[in-house]
Amino acid sequence: MKRNLILLNVLLVGLIVAAGWKVQGEWAAQKEHEDQIRKAKVTPPPVPAVSIPAAPPPVVAASYSDIANKMLFSKERNPNIVVVVVEKPKPPMPPLPILHGVMGLPSGMLALMSADAKSPSKGVKVGDTVGAFELADLTRDEISLKWEDKTVTKSVSEMIYHGLEVAEKAPPASAPPSASSGSSIVSAPAAQGPGKPGVQSVGEQDVKTCTPGDNSPNGTVADGYRKVLIPNPFGSSCHWELVK
Repeated sequence: MKRNLILLNVLLVGLIVAAGWKVQGEWAAQKEHEDQIRKAKVTPPPVPAVSIPAAPPPVVAASYSDIANKMLFSKERNPNIVVVVVEKPKPPMPPLPILHGVMGLPSGMLALMSADAKSPSKGVKVGDTVGAFELADLTRDEISLKWEDKTVTKSVSEMIYHGLEVAEKAPPASAPPSASSGSSIVSAPAAQGPGKPGVQSVGEQDVKTCTPGDNSPNGTVADGYRKVLIPNPFGSSCHWELVK
């Protein structure tokens, strides 16, 4: 029993000694490894080259043109303002003046005209104006009137008819030139008919013509219209005006 105990103790001591020797050997190896690491020279890696970026270009106004062309608050998203020029419509041509008669004089043709039924008549030669029109040409048969860039040519008889004025039988204001002077007169026919307003005058809402045979005096009132006689060198022109 005692012998076994001694053997066990010897075995334990041997194990302890073996374990201590092994631990010491490992510690010495670790110490040597640490010394080698401390003494080893570490070569640092090369420093990478640093690249400096180029400086940005200077800011100029032209670089913002695309932004200006697409402005958020612009309806067309375009800075170019489109100016629309609207031409004013030309006014309509006014009513033609009234032709009372045409006279052939040695100095040339003369037309007796008035701007409208309410205006006095006057002698007009080629180049003269009557109302808004200019007398462009005149013969015994035709008359041409110019307004702006338009020229209207009508026959003398047509103009007297469309003037819707009928000459009243009355003594002339002045004696017409004699036939020996080479002059001739073309005028409206004498009136024949009742003393009442005729048809509506062209271009005049409140004016009517005199009917043939109307011998009523100036100022006669009939059917709500008053008769008006305008003296001229050939007698007088006649029309009816609405009583207001």
